[in-house]
Amino acid sequence: MAEFTCPSCGSHRLEEVMTGVTVASTVNSFEIDEDEISIDYGEQSNEDGMVERYQCKECGHVVANSQEELIDFLS
Repeated sequence: MAEFTCPSCGSHRLEEVMTGVTVASTVNSFEIDEDEISIDYGEQSNEDGMVERYQCKECGHVVANSQEELIDFLS
């Protein structure tokens, strides 16, 4: 398995950023404290969307704009 290393900060955490996604989250519980609400989320489902880019989770350095570019970067 390939390992990602950010060329900017050295982190090993890669994230995929998507646009046009519909996300639905189960609300397990919530607490209301005066004018604020704290929500504990459970399972999430995602529908539709397109990959906009792949970037470092730590510093946001963009490494690829498509899966093809990501393959080239990681190869």
